[in-house]
Amino acid sequence: MRASVWSEGQEAGNLEWEPDAYGVQVSLDCVLPSDPRILLRCYGRTDGEPLLIGLPEPQNGRLRLKRHLSRETLKAAGCLHAPPREFYLSDGTAPPARKAGMEKTVPAPETSVEQRVQTGDEVLDILLRTDGVQVEQTADGFILCCQFVRDTSFALAPVFALCEVNDGIATLHWRK
Repeated sequence: MRASVWSEGQEAGNLEWEPDAYGVQVSLDCVLPSDPRILLRCYGRTDGEPLLIGLPEPQNGRLRLKRHLSRETLKAAGCLHAPPREFYLSDGTAPPARKAGMEKTVPAPETSVEQRVQTGDEVLDILLRTDGVQVEQTADGFILCCQFVRDTSFALAPVFALCEVNDGIATLHWRK
């Protein structure tokens, strides 16, 4: 998955989030900050505390970082089944204020929607309540999605034959 990285209210670069069997491989490429004396760290915005991705280093006029985040690190941050909603650079004092137009990479689960949706199918109704499964209601049904990593268990495994997988996300389109 490719996501934008924000700094000082502007898009500063991008981050590649590639799940593997042991966690996630992260590659960051951003512009240098306006003040080169500032030491910026990359964070992922989660529902709880921000996930520290790492400290990028200047390379050839850009800020770059390549590292692996373990499954344990992701689980502690609440990002085991889905990546953070957005990524940003900060000097560590506080996350930047959100600015209009800052997009989320993966929508946050909407628990109220998950509680309302009932399919009548026992397996799907259980999946709707599973951690890591995100639900979006549509006019003719709903969409279930979760993080997918090859050779690793994942939330939509019981209905995998019905799923479509793109950029590390398994998606099931269910019509009523």
